[in-house]
Amino acid sequence: MTGRDYIDELILRLARHDVSTDMNTPSLLTFINRARQRVQKATMPLYPERYGKIFRFSVGGPIGSNGFLTLQLPIDFLDVFVILLEWRASSNVTYRTEARRTDAREISSVVEHSWNGPSEWTPVYTIQRPINSSPPFVTDYYYNCLISLGANGQAFLDNVTNVVAEIVYTSALDDLELDDDDETIPVDVEELVIYYAMLLSLQRSQEEIAVQSVQAEINMLMELFKTTYDVGKAKETVLLPSKEGED
Repeated sequence: MTGRDYIDELILRLARHDVSTDMNTPSLLTFINRARQRVQKATMPLYPERYGKIFRFSVGGPIGSNGFLTLQLPIDFLDVFVILLEWRASSNVTYRTEARRTDAREISSVVEHSWNGPSEWTPVYTIQRPINSSPPFVTDYYYNCLISLGANGQAFLDNVTNVVAEIVYTSALDDLELDDDDETIPVDVEELVIYYAMLLSLQRSQEEIAVQSVQAEINMLMELFKTTYDVGKAKETVLLPSKEGED
């Protein structure tokens, strides 16, 4: 659906509740975008992959005084699924490995660990969000924790070329314009967006009875999503009966 489609449907639904709106198009579009944000917040714990993106970039840049390499994250970053590293060794063979996430408070201990420390096969990273700093950033220890790996005690990145990081992450929704096609919100969730937009519109016009009715519809839809999620999870763990002992 485009922004115009959402607005047309919103006006139609409000009319069904005998509510006429004199709000202009920009105001209605604002309600639509706020509704999309609420829907993402409500459904992301159930279906985080629906809001996923992939961000690829070359690993490089200056090393901080503490030996850490700090990499800027995308502006719409919310949380990370996985970080993959791909590099080419001196043998011209391309390798790919998954980085291991660790808590920022424990990163120093992890780096210095005698047998569980990071390596080129199990690099580590942490996500930090400093106060009054935007956007968040990811601190990776490719330089610091991989020291003395490789031939003759050289640092890891001295022996490899073309190191690329691939971050699979959940992203915040961009605001929808009138003619934009909403390609992020799944079709089965668009109905929930419309109901949340109705709720915001009705709250503004103080239509208390209609607000309660729409809130009940939202609760019913969310219960349906949660039930569908629980059924899907249950199917993943169902064990089929064994045929052992049958003639």
